[in-house]
Amino acid sequence: MTAGYSDMHERLHAFVPNDSAVDFLDGMIGVAHLWDDLIDRDKPVTDGSINQAFWFMLVDLPRNEFYREHFNALNPIVMVSFMNWQAANLMERAGTSDDKHIAFILRSAYVDLVTQCAFIVGGADWAAKMVPQIRRFAHCEGFDKYLVNLQTEINARNGK
Repeated sequence: MTAGYSDMHERLHAFVPNDSAVDFLDGMIGVAHLWDDLIDRDKPVTDGSINQAFWFMLVDLPRNEFYREHFNALNPIVMVSFMNWQAANLMERAGTSDDKHIAFILRSAYVDLVTQCAFIVGGADWAAKMVPQIRRFAHCEGFDKYLVNLQTEINARNGK
């Protein structure tokens, strides 16, 4: 999800009409993006953004009523999402075309949290209706732009 914060926040509310769920998703997406920036070293990361991410993970997340109430349904997705993101980074660095296609989707596995939240809030029919919109929004960058951004990250990592 590469849109600006206000657009993303509004879209999350459309997919998951629950304030506590959106607070959870906003925070998790912010942490995922910061973690990615720290690993890729392609964007400057401020002390403020690091502090904000750690505050969310250590203070806000444990207090988030939606996350606490649905911990058993959400936490395994958090775990698998970050494992998939790590696998995507390895596959991107392997350099094969097939690996990059797989990595393009894997790196955004955290979007499954949005789907799960939509399911929890609105049920199976609502979630099924939202999934195509959620995925289109999450992958709006497109594969070609992803490849350009990936090369930028590789260059930044290599000091070019």
